[in-house]
Amino acid sequence: MKKVFGVLMIVAAFFMAGNVFAQDTKERADRPSVEERAQKRTDLLKEKLSLNEAQSQSVYNVMLEQEKQKAAERENRKMRAEKTDMNMHNILDEKQLAEYKVMKEKRKKTVVKRTKMMRERAAHKKCCEAK
Repeated sequence: MKKVFGVLMIVAAFFMAGNVFAQDTKERADRPSVEERAQKRTDLLKEKLSLNEAQSQSVYNVMLEQEKQKAAERENRKMRAEKTDMNMHNILDEKQLAEYKVMKEKRKKTVVKRTKMMRERAAHKKCCEAK
């Protein structure tokens, strides 16, 4: 009976985790494309540095390549995380796996909080520089 309950708890945890990841995916679907990010960065530099058209096109090519590399790194990071999770699932028992997932979620929240704080700091700094 205890094993059945434990299995049901793990299945419930997977469903809840799936919902959390689905929400992340929806938020990231709003992310601009690689080309749009490269164009935005190019436009900013064109304005700040008074680039001519030839320079602007060269900068766009550099920014596009950099954005493609970032996207590839993001995908590699995601694949490594999935592989690690599968390995941990094969190594840990149910109780350890549940605790591992809690630890992972805490770490994710910390990273999100830190990222938000850094973005706010950057926005404040940018605001203060404009004055």
